[in-house]
Amino acid sequence: MISYKAIAGAPFFAKAINAKWTLTKNQDASTKLIMNFDIQFKGIGGILSPLVRKKLGGVGDVLLDDFKFYVENGRPHPRKVASK
Repeated sequence: MISYKAIAGAPFFAKAINAKWTLTKNQDASTKLIMNFDIQFKGIGGILSPLVRKKLGGVGDVLLDDFKFYVENGRPHPRKVASK
């Protein structure tokens, strides 16, 4: 399990962002990555909660794709390299 807390760079509506990544081995010897995110909203930021959840789903898909590419190829995803 990998866990981290974002202490800088969080969006204006977030007090804190915590994440936990858990890797588990499947019966077919493949690996499953589960990503859980917890956002502590500040002020009236909780109103944005449904929109944030939807956006995090898309971000999670990109993170998962980047992680999978890196594990399988030993280098960053070309999309990530191109964005620098």
